[in-house]
Amino acid sequence: MRLVPWFIKLPALLLWFACAPASSAGEPPADARSLATLFVDAWNSHDAASFAVLMADDADWVTASGLRLNGRERIRAYLSEEHVTWAKRTRMQASNIHVRPLNENMAIVSFEWAIATPGEGGGKPSVARGNNLFVAIDKKGWVIISGQVARVRTQ
Repeated sequence: MRLVPWFIKLPALLLWFACAPASSAGEPPADARSLATLFVDAWNSHDAASFAVLMADDADWVTASGLRLNGRERIRAYLSEEHVTWAKRTRMQASNIHVRPLNENMAIVSFEWAIATPGEGGGKPSVARGNNLFVAIDKKGWVIISGQVARVRTQ
């Protein structure tokens, strides 16, 4: 068996790194359904940068309280503030994820959510429920161009 010196293998190794698929971390997902699960992951990590990756630069967002936000940075800043205040100890779960394709590069993604906040002194957690609705577009990875949060009212 003949050994090949490392410096001869170097160009092939560099080419492999250049052509290898990029890591999915920090990139929009390859399918629209993943927007829902990645949104939940971002919520549970309490990392606003993880939300920003899911948003188009000019995304629109309507909060549960009706506040309208425009632009990835403004949405990121709003979610960052939530996750250092009331949402910092919460956990979100998604259910009934539904994707409705509009065409080959646009879809509506909706899901139901439950957000649990730990109870005081180990007591029973409080749970809020609602829905998220995203309009998504495939721009070499799916991103949210418009989103709205709706909270179920309790009586």
